[in-house]
Amino acid sequence: MAVLSVLVAELTDYRLAQYRARRRFGGVTADGFVCRVLSNQRDPILKLPSDRGKLPDGEVEVWVGSSVWQFRFAKEFCNVARPAGTQRNQLPDLMRRWFGPSAGHPGTGFEVRFRASPDGLWAAPVHSAVVELAARRGVVAYPDLRAAAGHAAAAIEASELHPERVMLPTENASDEVFAVRVCGTSMDGGKAPMRDGDWALMTLARHAPASTLENRVVLVQVQAEGAGSQYQIKRLRRRDGRDGRWLLASDNPDGPSFDASDDMQVIARLERTISPESLAPAPGTVLPEAELAPAFGLEELLPRSGRQGGHLFVFVDQAGQLVEPDRVARGAEERRPGETAFVLARRQDASYAFLGVGRWLDDEARWAIPEADYATWRQWGAGRATSRRLPPGALARAQVVVDALVSLPEEQRWIAHAEGRRARVLGAAPRGGLRVDGGDGGFGERTVSLIDLAWVILAADDARAHGGLLDEARVNRLRYLDGTPKGATRWIDTGWALAAWEAGKGLTQQATASPGASRAIRSEDGTPLDATFRVEPAGGTLSIVLESRGGTQGTGTARNTHYDRGLQLLLERLAAAGLPLADAVVESRDTARLSHEERRLELPQPYPVRIDDVATLKRAIGAAQARVGRQPGAKGSGNRTRRLRLFVATPMGAESLARTLEGSPPTA
Repeated sequence: MAVLSVLVAELTDYRLAQYRARRRFGGVTADGFVCRVLSNQRDPILKLPSDRGKLPDGEVEVWVGSSVWQFRFAKEFCNVARPAGTQRNQLPDLMRRWFGPSAGHPGTGFEVRFRASPDGLWAAPVHSAVVELAARRGVVAYPDLRAAAGHAAAAIEASELHPERVMLPTENASDEVFAVRVCGTSMDGGKAPMRDGDWALMTLARHAPASTLENRVVLVQVQAEGAGSQYQIKRLRRRDGRDGRWLLASDNPDGPSFDASDDMQVIARLERTISPESLAPAPGTVLPEAELAPAFGLEELLPRSGRQGGHLFVFVDQAGQLVEPDRVARGAEERRPGETAFVLARRQDASYAFLGVGRWLDDEARWAIPEADYATWRQWGAGRATSRRLPPGALARAQVVVDALVSLPEEQRWIAHAEGRRARVLGAAPRGGLRVDGGDGGFGERTVSLIDLAWVILAADDARAHGGLLDEARVNRLRYLDGTPKGATRWIDTGWALAAWEAGKGLTQQATASPGASRAIRSEDGTPLDATFRVEPAGGTLSIVLESRGGTQGTGTARNTHYDRGLQLLLERLAAAGLPLADAVVESRDTARLSHEERRLELPQPYPVRIDDVATLKRAIGAAQARVGRQPGAKGSGNRTRRLRLFVATPMGAESLARTLEGSPPTA
């Protein structure tokens, strides 16, 4: 009874402390306010106080230490914050740096105080001490699920297991605990998503009854088609009904789920998932060589590429090793399934900048990382360009504006610069964009490139979404790498691209709408295929964007593997609806700088193409797209599975056309 009294007293004190915290959280005073750290099921965010009328609104400058950040305060939450002059949202990195990897998780009570001062707002963690991670211990790790299963079954020769030790934060040093990389996205969903590249800490559970593992994530062995077994990480659930059957379910709604067979064996249960980002400092952190090891929780870390402490490190220290600002060339170390890499770049002062976690792209055979800043790119980059990569569809949107301006009567083809100067549009440039000059007595002919105009359109999207002015500074902030000096940009052309947009946007309001949502094409029985498309307005018509095929099957990174079947179904459904092809172009990354005419698919019959024979037209489209952008004398048959934009003239709306092509049942 005495123990019960103590427990009740502790619970009472705990609840009173919660009530006091809530009162503090809800108040906004002249001194500032406090925000609670929550989660959006993926990253930590800030919950704003309920006294909303006294809070700042929109983009606000806030001091974080000695740096100025831009915090975006919305109706109830702040989920975006970044250092001034940068574009990437770094609020999750900041919260995890202050509070550790559990920032925002249920059951935590982390808070951030915004303090008012003559210099503006200052942000700092309420708790003076950063939450300590669990001690890093050496855990047995296996390269794949088969080897991990052998850890328990002893059915695989020891020489085949290839275990090694990886340093991970855990309190459990039992011999029954082991680690394996998550490979694929089937469990990337729900309240605790497991993402490709995460570490899964498992505990052996081979003899545990299924009833004790209900709704737990488990490593299971199931019978494969034909002979042998396969190993999967799934959530064990009871199937609907009372037949006592079990279901092996994916947390990702798009992942496979299937009934558990009688010969299913549960090998281990998941204890926790550890993301590689939680094991590293925030991207952009600069570390002297002596601080490398403690920053990654290791006893020793040498500044050389390779596997250290069970983790793969890539040190960028050779010119050209950064093949793009967010791409790193493959190192000599053989990558394992699902493996990520910690990527660091040597600086001129012999310190090292952490560039972020590298994730492997099979279709490019490179590591993808958060974008490097201007100085790092110029030191180790393979090129001199400082512009970011345009998203898919941006050049096509810019081309619609060009076409609209060029089609105007000659006397109306004038654009006005913000400085008051005027230019006339002479026509389309040979490589895309506009040819302009200053008219009689004005400046000579110059080109406003399609790329310049595309960045202006994206900046207009950004201004429409977040408020503020559409000006040269906004366009260049969006376009160029962090830290890029003005002299390294094409700023002189940005003003004329803005002028072209101002003149053309009213003519092409529909054509420059933001891209539509991607959809999976469904087969005749309603099963989603691995083939995605989207419908976008394009001038006075609609366009269908079929995404390209890429990646390597069997690695978990292949995409649009049903490209051929998807294209056939799209053509069949266009034919059934009586919709001809008004035009068709290749819209891949390697053709981004080509004009619309150079990207057009040259088919046997002229446009508009009536779809009478789907099989013949599909073959013609494959052959035509393989020829687009190829150099004379190039070897091979060319790529027949690229991103395509198909134009159709139809009175249907975008949503109606998308549902028709998707194969969705008609709405009531």
